[in-house]
Amino acid sequence: MEKIRIFSSQEEYYDHAFATFIKSTDQKENAKVWITEFLDGIDPKHTAIDAGAGNGVLTKILARHFDKVLAVEPNEALLAELATAGENVEVIDQPIAEGTLPGTVADLVLCSHVLYYIPQSQWDGILHQLLSWTKPGGRIVVILQAEDTDCMNFFRKLRNEEFPIMHFMEEFSRTGTAQSVDVFRQTSTIRCRSEEDLELILEFLLNLTPFPNEESIPTKADLRTFLSSLQRTESGEYSMSCDQLFYTITK
Repeated sequence: MEKIRIFSSQEEYYDHAFATFIKSTDQKENAKVWITEFLDGIDPKHTAIDAGAGNGVLTKILARHFDKVLAVEPNEALLAELATAGENVEVIDQPIAEGTLPGTVADLVLCSHVLYYIPQSQWDGILHQLLSWTKPGGRIVVILQAEDTDCMNFFRKLRNEEFPIMHFMEEFSRTGTAQSVDVFRQTSTIRCRSEEDLELILEFLLNLTPFPNEESIPTKADLRTFLSSLQRTESGEYSMSCDQLFYTITK
């Protein structure tokens, strides 16, 4: 049976799938509103780090509020667009775990929708890396999709894989490594009328992490069976929840 398409973040097809996801959800716009309001409470605003900056959507907001922004992003396909985020933005084209930022202590470190792409065994190390870039009293903001959303339930069902984000952050908060760990949940939704677009979005979600082997790759039939189980809204749209969690960590 025909398998779903497999692609990595380095491929042009990923950009197409990601763009389809972004245009169909209010996730990014909601995050921009939350980040902008949150930044009002940050003082001083000398240096910010965007760890896993992607194409720079949120980096641009940081650039308007901070004197200097370091954008850490290893994906070469995104660097050209990221370079336009602001004159005060310096791009560091390295993975977070390997990022060397000598002498940098940031007032704010942002890590938005990144941990999915990193093995869970490395999550603790990544958080400690972010802490090492943060000044005492500074903040880290980790944004992730809540694990009980329609999107994550779909991922869990077809991939048989968990993202125990909430449990991990609860465990981290009990270690005493940080002064405090707070969380805010924001409602977000995917809405689209096109069945073709939704199928592409579902493929994008299934490609969040590498497949261990050929046998673990879902089929097109699996995906379409799930799609057919979704009910359209009265306006004729498909709708799936994709709520975001904003974890704020104070060093």
